[in-house]
Amino acid sequence: MKSAMRLTSYILLLALMVLLPEGCYWMPSLPVSTPNPPVTEINEDEDPTPGSGDSEVEIDPKEVAATLEELKPGKTADPAQKPKAEPEIKAAPKQPYLGEVTVDEQLLAEYNKVKITLKSFDFDSNDGLRLKMLIENDSDASIKVSAFYESVNGVMMSSTFYTSVEPGKKENKDMFFFPSYFQYAGIDIITEVDFYLQMSFPGSPDISNFFEPISIKTSAFGNYSQVYDDSGTKVYDENGIKFVVQGINNYMDNRIWGPGISIYVENTGDMGFEVYMIDVSINGQMLYPCYTLETASGKRVYASINLRLDEIDKYKIESIEKLEFSLQIPDPSTDWYEFIETERFVVNFNN
Repeated sequence: MKSAMRLTSYILLLALMVLLPEGCYWMPSLPVSTPNPPVTEINEDEDPTPGSGDSEVEIDPKEVAATLEELKPGKTADPAQKPKAEPEIKAAPKQPYLGEVTVDEQLLAEYNKVKITLKSFDFDSNDGLRLKMLIENDSDASIKVSAFYESVNGVMMSSTFYTSVEPGKKENKDMFFFPSYFQYAGIDIITEVDFYLQMSFPGSPDISNFFEPISIKTSAFGNYSQVYDDSGTKVYDENGIKFVVQGINNYMDNRIWGPGISIYVENTGDMGFEVYMIDVSINGQMLYPCYTLETASGKRVYASINLRLDEIDKYKIESIEKLEFSLQIPDPSTDWYEFIETERFVVNFNN
């Protein structure tokens, strides 16, 4: 079942990458705030090649958690390379919360004789988060239900929530978040889950789509404060946008992907935006012309630029020593419709 969900996520990721402008690559939300990054390992006895029979890789969340305790810290960006001297702004310290975190059953949305109800909440940092939903379609039209711009405790992350329900039918569906998100971001107590809920009626063009923000508050809301790791080399902090290069990680270190560079973006503005990393080079070698990272208003996102092993071999990259790039940032003076291109940033890493 876990592998099937992972496959679904990969398919959705590929579909999103196809929709990006030519030359741009979407940077997935990979929370990277823990000092000891987890590594997704592939059993050497298993063949990860698609279509190779019984080659499906099963990831055990408890093994991932154990790996967190074993790994050594990765490289960090050189503090001497910070282009700005102002102090880092840290979130308020975590407040102790000793009670059980619960969520009341609640009606999330009702539209065109369709009801979506949150039935239960199940969270464990080793097993992930499940929000159990009941979808009741009492209309005479087929519906598709999905979620966008999901975040937990203000950190954006993707879920596996998408389903279709026929007229007059009901369906129980989980909104599931993988445990690695919470382990990487240091989230052990959940205060709120936010997302946009969409209902569409593909066979009924006369019915307008439903697209509304949903916010689910737990019993810990107001009694606990999440700490956000924004440490690293801050290259941009203007117009409500903070962009930080955090260091080297090995989160996707396997037979295909090698080490990556951790990125943190914070949006304190009142609108969502896309940030483009353009003309990206590592150790002086130009890689991709553009990376895209999307951040909702008031949210944070952790992402990673990862090298493929074939690139490491092709360009003889023994270690990541220097990252160079520019940013295209939305211009608030044009209501975010136009972009400002920044100077070229250079970040050196300690070996």
